[in-house]
Amino acid sequence: MGLPPSKTATLLVSSVTPRAEIAHAQPTATSSLTQIRRNDPLGSVKASKGPAPEAAAVKPSAASTSKGFTASASAIPSVLEGVQIIAHSKEVQKMMDSMQIAWGVQYEIARGICHGYWTWDDVTSSKLNSLRGSNVMAAPRVARVMLGHNLGRAIANDHPLWTELDREQDALQADPSRGLGLQGEWHGDANWYGGRIQQVSRLVKTESGSYKLVLERMLKRKSNRVARFLGSRRVLQVSVPDKQVREPEVTAVRLFFSQKFVLCGRVFVPFAAKDGKVYMMETNEDYERTPDRRADKNRMSLEDFVDWHNPLDLNGHQPITKWITRFDLGLSTSVPVLRFQGKGVDVFEIPDQCTVFRKPPTECIFTDGCGFMNGAALAKIAKHLGYSERPTVVQGRFGGAKGLWALHPKDQEPDALPRIWTRPSQQKIRYAELGLAQLIFDLVSPPRVTAPSRLSKLTIMNLSHNGVPDHLFVDLMREGLQKEMDALTTWSSEQDLLLLWNAVNQVGHVTMSIIRRQASGAARILGFGRAQDREDWEGDDGDDGENLDDILTEKSRNESGGEPVSAAAALMELLQAGFHPMKLEQLYEKLRQIVAARLEEFIKEFRIVVPQSAEAFIIPDPIGVLEEGQIQFRASQNLKDPLEDASPTVITGDVLIYRNPARVPSDIQKVTAVNHPALAAYINVIVLPVKGHRSLANLLAGGVSSADVCVCIYDANLVKNFHTPAINDPPADFMEKNFESEGSIEQVHDLHERLQAVAASISQRELQEVLISGLSDAPVGLYSIFHENAAYAYGYDSPQTLRAAYMFNVVLDSRKTGHRVLNDIFQSDQRKYGRKKPLCMRGVEAETSIYGTMGNPIPRSHGLPPFVLDELLRAGKKLQDAHLAHFEQLKKTSPENRDEDLTRPFEEAAAQAHPVLKNDLDLIDEHVRMHVRQWQQLSTLQLDGSPAKPRVSPKKFPSKPAGKARPKTEKDRLYQRLGESFVRGPDGLHILSALPGAVHTLIASAAYRANVKFAFRFAFRDLCRIKAEASGLIAFTPSFAELMAMPSSAVRVLAQMNQDAPHL
Repeated sequence: MGLPPSKTATLLVSSVTPRAEIAHAQPTATSSLTQIRRNDPLGSVKASKGPAPEAAAVKPSAASTSKGFTASASAIPSVLEGVQIIAHSKEVQKMMDSMQIAWGVQYEIARGICHGYWTWDDVTSSKLNSLRGSNVMAAPRVARVMLGHNLGRAIANDHPLWTELDREQDALQADPSRGLGLQGEWHGDANWYGGRIQQVSRLVKTESGSYKLVLERMLKRKSNRVARFLGSRRVLQVSVPDKQVREPEVTAVRLFFSQKFVLCGRVFVPFAAKDGKVYMMETNEDYERTPDRRADKNRMSLEDFVDWHNPLDLNGHQPITKWITRFDLGLSTSVPVLRFQGKGVDVFEIPDQCTVFRKPPTECIFTDGCGFMNGAALAKIAKHLGYSERPTVVQGRFGGAKGLWALHPKDQEPDALPRIWTRPSQQKIRYAELGLAQLIFDLVSPPRVTAPSRLSKLTIMNLSHNGVPDHLFVDLMREGLQKEMDALTTWSSEQDLLLLWNAVNQVGHVTMSIIRRQASGAARILGFGRAQDREDWEGDDGDDGENLDDILTEKSRNESGGEPVSAAAALMELLQAGFHPMKLEQLYEKLRQIVAARLEEFIKEFRIVVPQSAEAFIIPDPIGVLEEGQIQFRASQNLKDPLEDASPTVITGDVLIYRNPARVPSDIQKVTAVNHPALAAYINVIVLPVKGHRSLANLLAGGVSSADVCVCIYDANLVKNFHTPAINDPPADFMEKNFESEGSIEQVHDLHERLQAVAASISQRELQEVLISGLSDAPVGLYSIFHENAAYAYGYDSPQTLRAAYMFNVVLDSRKTGHRVLNDIFQSDQRKYGRKKPLCMRGVEAETSIYGTMGNPIPRSHGLPPFVLDELLRAGKKLQDAHLAHFEQLKKTSPENRDEDLTRPFEEAAAQAHPVLKNDLDLIDEHVRMHVRQWQQLSTLQLDGSPAKPRVSPKKFPSKPAGKARPKTEKDRLYQRLGESFVRGPDGLHILSALPGAVHTLIASAAYRANVKFAFRFAFRDLCRIKAEASGLIAFTPSFAELMAMPSSAVRVLAQMNQDAPHL
């Protein structure tokens, strides 16, 4: 957005050093970029003795202005020299720089431009003058200053966000290394580190077919190494819609991202693409502005950044498709927890343990991806994060390595010098020396045992194929459903309502969702969540699986009335206020929705809990005492019933183990769990042997899964019926026949030589194009469908199914390996297996056409036995119908009388004869009835593009892409306006005007008398308060109330009390 750049627009390259002189030079044909010294630990540049870098002349064309970029042949010349405007005005930028307007304020002004709230002409000197000051003081006031009113209710987390942005800016100016962390207190944060703010934007395709970037609000969610090194404000994350990362459109999108992008005079360029996102960094160039000596002093060029993170000359012997994936290491969500001194002091390299010498294949490396830390290092990490015990293993990033680091077999004393040992299989990036950022261990996740675990459709298919009878799965499904439904449908006593509250909390993940949200993206690091958050084919990337759309639109409550958005959270608040499912229709209906949704998910997703199972990190035997076919699994929590087992924290005997996804018969193995005294210190991990003809970890999940988590099943019925299958490996020529040869892909050393041979301006553009070449949708989802369709149609171990599984496994790992399916192979697979999945595999979500699959499901071949998921779905449907029928029977046939607790406030006030008060009550009653009528009219209003559709001013509301969601959005806005008007109350009150609390109570009570559904929509909070006050209210602030949870001890006590409790 913004004003088009002038014809004389130039890009000014500023120095990235604190002391370098910034000069204004005449434009030349190319830009001179200062080279960074790799051995500088922070990647900062020494002051240049020569002249200041000259500016590169850029002549923007129509394709690179704020109107958006059109990917056409005629647009290509502008791309080669292109500058794409996100939001910029030369005149306004000059004013903002001269007034030293905080970056957060500039960003919010630019965001308003992107959304059409205002234009650059609206940004006047007087308005900017009133927006001077720190981020925390000025940024929240941008909308009010620009429009005269706020844009909706202020976001609760805004104040911490702007405070953090100020804190980080001060840190960067004081010492660029402080953002890396581990330097103690900073501005009130005891263990501060940077990179916690995310600047986010969206790629938007306009009606004309061009592309543009639209800024969204900043977020305070998580941190990664790159953001800590550059600074939060130097990184811009762009969300790319799924459609735009698929062929044929992805080619045009890559062309769009090969440009430079201007935001408030700063120049951003892409440096990585990952999971449908493009990551940009602010460079040491400026567009139509003069850099600030203090605020802009530590910026660097794209080339310098690459040299710091993933140097070309030291990592040349690999294809570029693999090299670009190594930028993911710096983007993993992590926390800096421990700094080491350097190689030979406390940092060491050790060889991998293998079955053969020389260069062993992956399946022969027992210690793949796992190094050591000594006891002192692990203890220091635990102390830093406040863990209750020293972890046995940690997952993280260190230097150019990733993976797990387990407790050293000998060096275990807590007071020694912290040390770390890394193996070659962990090294993904090579450095000449480790700088400050690379010497910090970045924690991704501590060990966590999740018990019990649960099956998925893939593991059920595998277990069934390997001999487990179908009726065992039906029994587990029935038992699991009965346990959950009993908790959700038992309301006969007072204790039952407390247990119902707890059951809804667990099923809806209400408290845990709040905790995870408050953890700001570090939930895994702090030990919350499952050991394995995603179950099918999402590998370990150190991310929390956050979706930008969900984050930007999330809100905990409706602004009008205060009802929680989550049905489970709303139900909990109704229960704790004193309402009963049989006495309040709204509560009964919400519970019905939760029960129905839970049943649907349970049945169609086959999320069957196995009580005798658990999942945990896997590590290789550090001592070498386990024999082939043995494992050890000890935990700090009970894995079995302590009343039935003398050693409930230790698993012994035959067990099944696997890593998700399990797609070939040998992906699940039967092994023997032992309790070896030499491994007593290794708890909360599953220890695998380092003996045998191949790695057990590699054998699981088709040999290519990067997951560090293993599931262990010790249910006797499942284990004894399981028959260990033969090992399934792809044929020797599998890669050659199905994937592009690595020799046909440009190697990194060739890229390095090519970039050195061209001018700097061309070099940067070509480097940029390589870095974003990973912006594509690897057909992981498609090959998942192909494999499932083949398994259903031809049998689980048919040649077609095994090949599809091998294809899936390689494609799944392609993000890290760079392997690409041959085009003719993909087209052939698409024709054979690109069909709708059978009904039993479709799950809860409606099947979409995003993958291009079409046509009816492939029929199951004659002669095959009944398919286990078909049998489970039929059995599940019967259970579902039975539970829903039981739930419906719980509802009384006669309608309930009105709740006197809710009608009493208005009726008691009306019973008083004072004429002035009566006049106030009449005004309230009419106010309520008028809004009820408007609500009823709005409920039937169709906003479908008809002439009656209200028009909305672009200065008041952001534009939304055309589509089915737009009418709903406009209707929601009308509901919001109606709610705001209702809550304000009537004008002309006399006695009650001095009693706002009483007014809200009377309005809510009158609304309940007029229309119960309307009342709970727009007066939810007040009705809950009135009901709770009738039973004896205990006051809580939201921050306390939202984090309440029922301890397991209380659940046990209530369940025991329930036997003799009086019935309601």
